[in-house]
Amino acid sequence: MSKNKIYFSIFFTTSFFVYACSIFSQQQVTNDVLDSIVKANHGAYVEISRPNSSALIALGNIFSIDKVTSTSAIIRLTENNTSLFLSYKIPYIIVPRSSYIGQVKMGMNLKSTQSWDTYPSYNEYLSMIDSFEIKYPSICKVYEIGMSKNNRRILALHISKSVNVNEGEAGFMYSSSIHGDELTGYVLLLRLADYLLKNYFVDTNIQHLIDNMDIWINPLANPDGTYYGGNTTVAGAIRENANLVDLNRNYPDPAAGNHPDGKAWQPENIAMMNFVKDHRIDLSANFHGGTEVLNYPWDTWSRLHSDDSWFRYICHKYADTAQKYGVAGYFSSYDDGITNGYAWYRITGGRQDYMNYFIRSREVTIEISDFKTPDANELPAFWEANYRSLIEYMKQGLTGIYGTVKDSSTNTPIAAIVTVLNHDIDHSEILTDTITGSYRRLIDQGKYDIVYSANGYFSKTISNVILSRDTLINLNIILRIDTTISIKNNSIFSFKVFPNPSNDVLYIKLESPNNLEKTYNITNIWGVSVSSGNFSTNEFQINITNYVQGLYYLSLKQNNNKKTVPFVVTKNNHK
Repeated sequence: MSKNKIYFSIFFTTSFFVYACSIFSQQQVTNDVLDSIVKANHGAYVEISRPNSSALIALGNIFSIDKVTSTSAIIRLTENNTSLFLSYKIPYIIVPRSSYIGQVKMGMNLKSTQSWDTYPSYNEYLSMIDSFEIKYPSICKVYEIGMSKNNRRILALHISKSVNVNEGEAGFMYSSSIHGDELTGYVLLLRLADYLLKNYFVDTNIQHLIDNMDIWINPLANPDGTYYGGNTTVAGAIRENANLVDLNRNYPDPAAGNHPDGKAWQPENIAMMNFVKDHRIDLSANFHGGTEVLNYPWDTWSRLHSDDSWFRYICHKYADTAQKYGVAGYFSSYDDGITNGYAWYRITGGRQDYMNYFIRSREVTIEISDFKTPDANELPAFWEANYRSLIEYMKQGLTGIYGTVKDSSTNTPIAAIVTVLNHDIDHSEILTDTITGSYRRLIDQGKYDIVYSANGYFSKTISNVILSRDTLINLNIILRIDTTISIKNNSIFSFKVFPNPSNDVLYIKLESPNNLEKTYNITNIWGVSVSSGNFSTNEFQINITNYVQGLYYLSLKQNNNKKTVPFVVTKNNHK
C-alpha cells in the first residue's frame, strides 16, 4: 500500500465516517454500476459527505476534486483511478456532471460561431483565430504555444500595437478551459478578442490597453479534452486531456514538488510552461467552470500570499461588477464572490500557484459559471455579465510601480531582481525583463522600500515609495557595476564580455591576462550549466546561436580566482 493510500485510509477510518451517510438518502448504486458508467463515459462524478479539513487534503492528493460545498465533495473518477477509490469503501452516490443544462449548439461556420450563442467546432475555432490576424494584422498575431497529445494546436492571440517587437510593455494573459469540459470561458475569450480588436480605433480605453500591453489570449488550453468526442462537437468533452490526466494537478508545485500527481508533465502543460518562461506575464487569469467565484493564491499553502490584500481587492472589483450586470445571485456566494484557494480546499499541481511562485507573475482562477458547459443560448448573458469585469481586470495590469533597470555606463538593460523590503516572501519579488530591463510591480496601496539588485552591480534602495490603489508610479533605475575584484595570491583577475545583449556570438577578453590555465562555465537563470570548457588564449568567443533568449551567467576561473558576470541572449524576432 502506498504512503498516500495509508495516509488517506487513516484519516477516513478515524474521522470520515462520523460524517458519512448524511447526504445519502438515495439508495447507493453498486460498484459494478459505477465501473460500467466510468467505462462507458470515460469517467464519472461521485458525491461524498464532506470530510474534515485534513481528510479533504488527503483526498485531494490522490483524486481530482471537482467541487466542494459546506456539506459535500464531488470527485471526478476516471478509468485510471476508479478501482483505487472503491478500495477505500467510502459511501458515495453517483451524480450527473455539472456540465450541461441545455443544448450544446455547435457553430459550423464562421458566421454562426460569431453569433456567440454556439460552441465552435474545432475547425471553426481555428478559422476564427486565423480571421482575427487576417483582419487586424497590425495589432494581432496568432502564436502557436504547442501541440496537444493528439496533435491539436494550442494557440494564443497576441494583441498589441507592436506584435513583432518587444517594447517592454506590461504582459497580460487570459487562458481558459484547462479542464476540457469547462467551456464558458472558451467562448467568452474568443468574444473578448473580437471586442478588443473591433474597438481599438473607436474606444480610447481599449486603445490604451492595446497600446501599453502585450495581451495574450489563450481560449483553449486543453483541446483534446474539449473535443474528446470529435472535432465537430463539445458534447463529449471531458475534464482531462487525452491521457486522462487532470492538467490542473500536473504543474510543478511550490509545496508538493515537481510531480505532485505522480504523473509525467503532459504535453499541453510543457508547452504552456515553455511559453510563460519565454514571455513576460505580469498579470493573468485562468477560467474554469462549476461554480461562480474568483479563487486567489495560495492553493497549496495555508499561509497567505504577501500581496493577499491586493489579490482580494482586484478579485472583489471583478466580482462586484459581474454582480451588477449579471442575474440575481451571480458571483454572490463564498466571500461575496471571492475565496482564498486553500481556505476553500487545497489542491496541488495547479497552474495558478505555478504562475505565482515559479514565474513570479500574478494570477487568479475565475470560476465563471455554475454549469461547466451551459446551454449555448445562455452564453450572451454570461458575456453581458462579465465583459466589463474582463476589461477592468486587464486595467489592473497597468497599475503599480513600473520602470526600467539599466547600466549606468552603457544604458543597456539589466536583468535585475526587484524586492519590496519587509514584504516579499515565497517568490513574490519580481524579475526585470531580460531584453528591455523593464519591470512592473503590482502591489496594494501603501508605503514601501524597494531594492533593485543584479549580479555584478551595486544594489540600490528607493525608500518611502507611496502608492495608492488603481494608480502607477514610474521609477527608472540606474545601477553601477560592482568593481570589487577578488584578489588571491596577489593576482588581479578581470574580463570584459561583449556585445551584451547578444544574439549570435559572445566575445570574452581578459583585461589582466596571464599564462595559467583558464576555465569557463555558463549557467542559465535556474543555475543549470549549459556550456563549459577550457581556454588558453586571452581573447576567445562562444557561439550562443542556439541559446534560448533570456538571462545567463558567465563564470571564468583563473589561478583559483573566480568571477561571474551576467549577459543576455536576445533573438532577432520577438515571439
